[in-house]
Amino acid sequence: MREQALDVGATYPAYRDMIQQNTSFDTLAAFQEFGTLALTDGKERVRVNINYITPAYFDLLGTKMQLGRKFRAEEDRWGDADPVIILSHGFWQREFGSKPDIVGCAIHLNQQALTVVGITDASFGDAPGEIDNGEAVDAWIPLGLSYRLTGYSDLNNRNAALLWGLGHLKPGVTLAQAKGDFEAISGWPRSIPVPTAGCRPAEGQAGRAILQPSLAADSRLGVFADDRLRQCR
Repeated sequence: MREQALDVGATYPAYRDMIQQNTSFDTLAAFQEFGTLALTDGKERVRVNINYITPAYFDLLGTKMQLGRKFRAEEDRWGDADPVIILSHGFWQREFGSKPDIVGCAIHLNQQALTVVGITDASFGDAPGEIDNGEAVDAWIPLGLSYRLTGYSDLNNRNAALLWGLGHLKPGVTLAQAKGDFEAISGWPRSIPVPTAGCRPAEGQAGRAILQPSLAADSRLGVFADDRLRQCR
């Protein structure tokens, strides 16, 4: 049986409200784990599985880099972002032959130029980014570019709940307190009871993992979708 926490996402404006008004989290990040693009630099188009993220996403997941750097806070803005991209280690190997000087180069997705600023370490697996279809993520783009590139995550659309989120609770804040914080913010739905089963789904639940088991060491790292919070135990 699919867990309800995975069925509904947050809108882009609702995420903005949480950033501005919440008192429970010291760090929040949002991601849109769909919106496939095509690498258009070669003779044939290559499908690229994209995760559109806010800069804090990699920090919350403890992502290490093989080359270059993570996204900077100023590179992602509400409804806009710098044209930058981070490639997965596997995609970098497959499509660019592990080109050592790729950082700083421009590549084209859907004929849009994006500058490569980093390559993730080979050990990194983006478990939240694989929630929807289980496919490995090939690259990451700032969330602010999503609407321009895909037509999704409109800054003003409160009906399209397309985002997932990661949050780090402040010391001493309980999950119940955080849920109350969500409910107090205008535009967020009331709580719906959701079974908690730790970081991994029970046997037969479509193999969906919200967070990698290795992240469970920090019990204050959780996932939210609308006002539904999950916490690794």
